[in-house]
Amino acid sequence: MVLVPTVLESSRRLPSVSKHPSPVRSGQFAQAVFARGRCVDSHLFMKILLFTFREQPGIMNKREVIDRALLAISPALSMTLLEPDTGKRGIHRVAVDPLRTREPLVLVADVRKVDRRSELSWFAANAPRGASLLVTHHMTPALAEECRQKGIAFIDTAGNANLQFPGCYVFVSGRPKPSEPFAVKAHSALRSASTLRVMFAFLTQPGLATASMREIAQASGVAVGTTCGAIGSLQALGFLAGGSRRRRLLAAEEMALTWAQHYPVALRDKLHPQRYSCVGRDWRKTVHPDGVREVWGGEVAAQILTNYLIPETGRLYTWAPRSTLMQAHRLRPDPRGDIEILDAFWPRPGPTVENTAPPLLVYADLMAMNDGRCAEVARCLENRLV
Repeated sequence: MVLVPTVLESSRRLPSVSKHPSPVRSGQFAQAVFARGRCVDSHLFMKILLFTFREQPGIMNKREVIDRALLAISPALSMTLLEPDTGKRGIHRVAVDPLRTREPLVLVADVRKVDRRSELSWFAANAPRGASLLVTHHMTPALAEECRQKGIAFIDTAGNANLQFPGCYVFVSGRPKPSEPFAVKAHSALRSASTLRVMFAFLTQPGLATASMREIAQASGVAVGTTCGAIGSLQALGFLAGGSRRRRLLAAEEMALTWAQHYPVALRDKLHPQRYSCVGRDWRKTVHPDGVREVWGGEVAAQILTNYLIPETGRLYTWAPRSTLMQAHRLRPDPRGDIEILDAFWPRPGPTVENTAPPLLVYADLMAMNDGRCAEVARCLENRLV
């Protein structure tokens, strides 16, 4: 086999993940080779069957980095991302077959942020030689040249790449850094109480996703502008799809579990929790919510919904002033009291038989208690979250 290297000036624009992709500038180039006496177009000779990456903290979603990198380099390379291997968590195998043989080269793609030459040196020293693919957000021209000299295969979300495999050689450099992915901001939005209010409204009020922005804001108890931002974050996170009145929930169960995980940190303290004790009486016998002014949450609600728990403490969510509840149930403030009262943050329901908070909130209450018996009962509610 005779390989005749040829330098090709890139004449077409590679897709960028930024909102305003710019055309290819001078200095950007791609290199290809002729294999077996015939020219093999770079967008035809490589097919990645399965991507695998090692989990690494401190970077945006690894799957998203890979998806963006595949999209950015797609005009030059034909890549296919299949379902990951479920045998090992966080590990996916990469099969590269540039010459379309039946013996593909297996790689391990490592998703990480690279800003300095020292990081490339570390990667080159620790990664398996000839069996690793570096996937990153952006590779500068200087670092791309360093990769070429050290033989480090990489692709990034801007469309830059260095791929040296038997029968092919592809090098793309100089693509500008794409804008910061919105998903990074979206994940931080989960720490916002307003976003959690909107999520809770979607999960507990069927059909709300197709309502107008003003109706969603009213059902969530947040401002219209804040609702728009929360919906954008949920779309970036993959929990919501469609626009205007064609929205629909995606992965509702995963969305519910995500909400329950963030509720104790981002929303609960905004509900003015305060503990009380019952004056001279057992609260289990005297406190009876009417379902309109207040409802049970926590352990008591779990007992009502599952009949599988003897509550040790009481928790009320109320739409009424605290003074009204103190007078009605003969309560007094007590930091060590057995009853906790929080503000209700969803629309006031009509009278019900159960007089409990929505099962999703009860589930979040139980999981936040860090109690084995409560966690066991919470699992009984998992099929009632949405």
